[in-house]
Amino acid sequence: MGLDMYLTARQTAFKNWKNPKLYNKLVQEAPFALDFANVEVQVGYWRKSNQIHAWFVKHVQGGVDNCEEYHVTRDQLQLLLDNCKLVLMNKEEAVNLLPVQEGFFFGSYEYDEYYFGDIQDTIDQIEKILNEYPEDWEFKYQSSW
Repeated sequence: MGLDMYLTARQTAFKNWKNPKLYNKLVQEAPFALDFANVEVQVGYWRKSNQIHAWFVKHVQGGVDNCEEYHVTRDQLQLLLDNCKLVLMNKEEAVNLLPVQEGFFFGSYEYDEYYFGDIQDTIDQIEKILNEYPEDWEFKYQSSW
């Protein structure tokens, strides 16, 4: 029990998709002919990283914290990455850029080595996502507790 956070990437594969081998594999078991298939993969995961969750609530979810799925743009992911890098360069800015958020089993509220470990983990995840998933993928964020 506690705060779990997921980032997924999704792309729609059409018959004329640039990867026909993958498209054919996706639809070979379909009970009827398909013109397209959706590919969705989990690309990010955090556990009790309440400062990262608070960032998504503020910058992606419009302040609404309700465990629903929300569309995330590449620009928003880049902003999160930039904020994380700024926090690691100047740890005093953590309280302003990525403040902790209290909640039911949301983890620690301290600005300690675990907090900054979550920041580094976020940098690693977002850099990989932005480098490996081209512009035609869309992203979704969802939390659960």
